[in-house]
Amino acid sequence: MAELIYGNIDSEKISYIRKKTAFKEMQDPEFITIPLTRETGRLIDKWGQKPVLPETYVFPILKPGMTPQEERNAIVQATKNINKHIKDISEVLGLGRNVSTYSARHAFATIL
Repeated sequence: MAELIYGNIDSEKISYIRKKTAFKEMQDPEFITIPLTRETGRLIDKWGQKPVLPETYVFPILKPGMTPQEERNAIVQATKNINKHIKDISEVLGLGRNVSTYSARHAFATIL
């Protein structure tokens, strides 16, 4: 999510190469393609950075010119902030569980 740029998005889908496996797949990169739903489009319109240019990061987590360490620090901080908000929402909803980006990702994969 942090490295998503507008160039990865068209009117029907989001396509990208997963960074974790990109180096292994340099010879024959495999794109991950996600349908662009109306809801996803609304989220990007609401929270996405402007201007909408192909090289602009969609979400304001990373900035051009950051060192790899600065990028890592920014992603860790963004994850902490997101997890705090998820925890607050979980408490308001009375879920009684420790919900985080990690547990949400694994729950999604299990259900899928």
